[in-house]
Amino acid sequence: MELSGEEEVLFSDVSVTNYFSAAVKMSQAPDDIAYIGRGPDPYTPVRFESQPVYVQAYHQETGVIMAYSQGGRHGAPDPDLAYELMLETMSRLNYDPHVEGQEAEPVSSDDVVGFSGVIPYFPLVDSAAFAAGFYQKLDAMQGNQRTYYASALSGFETVEMALRAGKDIVHSYILR
Repeated sequence: MELSGEEEVLFSDVSVTNYFSAAVKMSQAPDDIAYIGRGPDPYTPVRFESQPVYVQAYHQETGVIMAYSQGGRHGAPDPDLAYELMLETMSRLNYDPHVEGQEAEPVSSDDVVGFSGVIPYFPLVDSAAFAAGFYQKLDAMQGNQRTYYASALSGFETVEMALRAGKDIVHSYILR
């Protein structure tokens, strides 16, 4: 299906955030490890500069910890930088805080079970497009050419938000 001229203009305002994920074998991290990056103070959000912002052990018995990073939307994504920052961060976290005096053990490339590279994710529009009526224009296009737009573009990019968007389309345009 080809985009109409109107769709091309509107969707040119959509950008994505570069996303990276890694699976890392960590010998000393506790089973209950969870890490969420934070800004310099409680009132400043994290700047996504390819460093891990979320770390979680999903399958504790494996010793493999998942790390998730986001890079900026502007400029070329740099998977090498994301990989380097992931190794640095995971090295700082590779200790068990329940063991007094334990030092963090460095993590190396040999410990990396998998690294995703760049995944274009988290579609969004910037504040200028928002102020120019992006969402009103999108709503006005619903049903044109028998096309409906359902995505998580209006919320955080999760399966749940995409499902909610689909249900909203059905209730707002199909069953009305």
